[in-house]
Order: sequence, then C-alpha cells, then structure tokens
Amino acid sequence: MIEEEDGNTSTTTATPVGGLSPYTYAWTRLSGEGSPNSPTMATTNFGATIFPVTEFGFFRVTVTDSVGQTATATVSATFRNLGGGGGGEIPA
Repeated sequence: MIEEEDGNTSTTTATPVGGLSPYTYAWTRLSGEGSPNSPTMATTNFGATIFPVTEFGFFRVTVTDSVGQTATATVSATFRNLGGGGGGEIPA
C-alpha cells in the first residue's frame, strides 16, 4: 500500500523474478482515484486530484518478459489532503 499526504511522493517498483529479460511494464487503474505517472516503467508513482477527503485507488501492474510470459500484481494507494483545502494535483 502507498500512502500520500499533501504532495509527498512515494514510488513503487515492480521487480520481476524469473522469466527472460528484457521486461515490459503496464500499470493500469482498477478502481478508485488516481493514475500512474509512469505507466510503462518498472517504477512509478501515482497522481490524484484531491478534495478535502481521503481518496483511494487500486492499480495493477502487468509484467511481460521477452517470450511473452506475464505476471501481475495489485497495489493500493491512499491519497490524503491534510491541509483541508480542495482540489489540486498531488503526485502520489
């Protein structure tokens, strides 16, 4: 799980084990708020438009190796606006 508060940035990295390199990466939103800022890289962070509430997002990364074998993992992100203001892009 990734937690973001008032513009702080955390990253998450998909680390393949096994398979044959090179690998490709595809980050997608499953539900909730936010979007991956680097959707085709191993390491990404997430951005969301924050209102005066806590928002959640669920994301999947699909890793494909050089012979077409795939593996997936799911990540959840929590976006918090501690300042009480509304709106604005907050990198997660």
